[in-house]
Amino acid sequence: MIDPMTIQLILERRIDLIEKSTSIYFSQYEQKEFGINFIYYISIFFLALGIIYSLLSSMNVSVFNDRWVNSGLFYLCTLPFQLKVFGYAKHILLKKHKIHLKQILNKTTDSDIQFPDSLNAEFEKEIRSKSISFMHILLGSLAVLGGISFIYNFEFWKHFDLLILLIWSLYAILCFHKIQKLKQSISSFNLELKTSKE
Repeated sequence: MIDPMTIQLILERRIDLIEKSTSIYFSQYEQKEFGINFIYYISIFFLALGIIYSLLSSMNVSVFNDRWVNSGLFYLCTLPFQLKVFGYAKHILLKKHKIHLKQILNKTTDSDIQFPDSLNAEFEKEIRSKSISFMHILLGSLAVLGGISFIYNFEFWKHFDLLILLIWSLYAILCFHKIQKLKQSISSFNLELKTSKE
């Protein structure tokens, strides 16, 4: 059974969770020179373009006669951006949530109101997504596999666009789903705080 805690302690633990989950997907240089929002939208653009690119290639559209000779290079060049999609989206959400939590913490003086820390446990689970980590490993492994197939002219290379279309599409859907789950967790917590004060 989870012991009830004060609002102050709940808020402090939640802020600590956010600070410990600082994303490894970007550097301080990127954040300073380009801004998180800009790189996030660029990453989304490359992911969408990659899905369209692989779809057209798999359909043998005339422009893509070379199939993955050119589009495989596109995959390798944009992969660093693909891996940033979830990290940047999460960072933007958590940054806003952290600011909101600190504002509430500064205004909170009533320590008598208590409720369980189960929402923080749920929040931590949404932050640390094993499925996203698995997809990152898969995307990286796919790049290596594609490079080997192209260099040694394996038959598999001719159908590589179909595999990329599938993986990129799944990755996009998974990122969207995880971000929505994180938003729901944040909304539930805000609602719980609001209800506890009434």
